[in-house]
Amino acid sequence: MTVFRCAGCRTALTAELDEVPLPREGPLPYEAEVEGECPPRIPPGRFAYDPGPSAFSKVPHPTLKSHLAPGGPTGSIVIGPGDVRGMTPTTDPGTRGGCCGPDGLGGANMLCTGCSAALAIESADCWTVRQVVLDPRQVVADPPAP
Repeated sequence: MTVFRCAGCRTALTAELDEVPLPREGPLPYEAEVEGECPPRIPPGRFAYDPGPSAFSKVPHPTLKSHLAPGGPTGSIVIGPGDVRGMTPTTDPGTRGGCCGPDGLGGANMLCTGCSAALAIESADCWTVRQVVLDPRQVVADPPAP
């Protein structure tokens, strides 16, 4: 089992998790057959590494200030919202856009409660999968204490 911690202050950011392969995009809320909350992309108690580009793989465009370009890391860590510990949503409305919840398009929207580092993107809007994506540059994986 693994616990992800803030690389800066070592605050525990997740519950104890077991690694699983990354599932394909999860169901979208508007695709659900019944009313209610859409299930998360990653089951509770699990995490997956995403080898592809994520929101953290985009950096400010060198000449067009309002655009993003490829250039950041891959290998983000995807967890379910129920396994979040030691993080709090930002108060910046620019990173919490969405109509029913955060859509995750505004960049890091979750902060470490220990040092306020911006280290995760939560998406939970009506048209996005429910997940939290940890920035691999901002977190470290630790086995839990025995």
